[in-house]
Amino acid sequence: MGKASPMDKKGGSREYPWVVGNGGKGRAFHSAFSREEAACLFVPAEDFPRRAAEARKNGSFPAVVYVVLEEGDSRCMASLLACLWEWPCYDLRIARSEQDPFPYFSGTGTEEAGLSFIGFRYRGLSPWALRAKRGADVLVCSALLLLLSPVFLASAVLVAAGSPGGVFYAQERIGRGGKAFRIYKFRSMRAGAESGGPCLSHRGDSRITAWGRVMRRFRIDELPQLWNVLKGDMALVGYRPEREHFIRLISEVSPYYTLLYAIKPGITSLGITTFGYAENVEEMLVRLEKDMEYLSRVSLREDLRVVGKTVKVVACGAGK
Repeated sequence: MGKASPMDKKGGSREYPWVVGNGGKGRAFHSAFSREEAACLFVPAEDFPRRAAEARKNGSFPAVVYVVLEEGDSRCMASLLACLWEWPCYDLRIARSEQDPFPYFSGTGTEEAGLSFIGFRYRGLSPWALRAKRGADVLVCSALLLLLSPVFLASAVLVAAGSPGGVFYAQERIGRGGKAFRIYKFRSMRAGAESGGPCLSHRGDSRITAWGRVMRRFRIDELPQLWNVLKGDMALVGYRPEREHFIRLISEVSPYYTLLYAIKPGITSLGITTFGYAENVEEMLVRLEKDMEYLSRVSLREDLRVVGKTVKVVACGAGK
């Protein structure tokens, strides 16, 4: 490019906007948009993962990323968005279409060079805020493990007495950076409840034990995840991690799910306190909108707000 890239306030160079496309629509927008801008780079969609990796390595990234794909190309979209999670910040704008693959996305609308876009901003936490968040997670979880030890003991006894099987339940979930980890819970269902494959729970689910219903109502079954936080797999506040099977189903409708890989999943989240447990993929998508809302304004203040909502849900036994 003819001009030097401007400097980002967080350090590292800021390149001019990228237009990411995989067909004539993307190139046509790039041509029209570049006439309005001093500089604009077209990046073929298939080349974006490599260019994104180079940007992370070099500490440079575009000021804005415009994504203009052919109609209904959600699979390509998901792979593109998964490349953004490591960027220190991004301003993402995705072209709307008649077959809009983002029905649950409430981003900011913009008009550029004849196309309508939905915009999403993520700026993340500063280094000191990340250290403060991690320090608070460790201190709070350590204190809760000590203070709630009688609850752990009583729950373990009741789980064991309620039905045959182990006291704890471990399941693989996908966390920060798309990496798999083992999440821990008190077992709230009978043993072998998912022998037929991944299945979400629902109202009146016969697989849930009597004590399991009480635990779910007061979120007691989630307490073993305090250990996940101490291990560094999770945070107290984030988004609820899902299994790979359901992430694939979600991404077919809402590919932007992978943007959540920028942060650690949490024991609690804005989605879980607002909506609760999801009984199907449609409800998971509605809950996901709240998690995306949290991501777009992530801050220590927002964490405190979510913790406050969580305390209210637990104290009132309002868990869904």
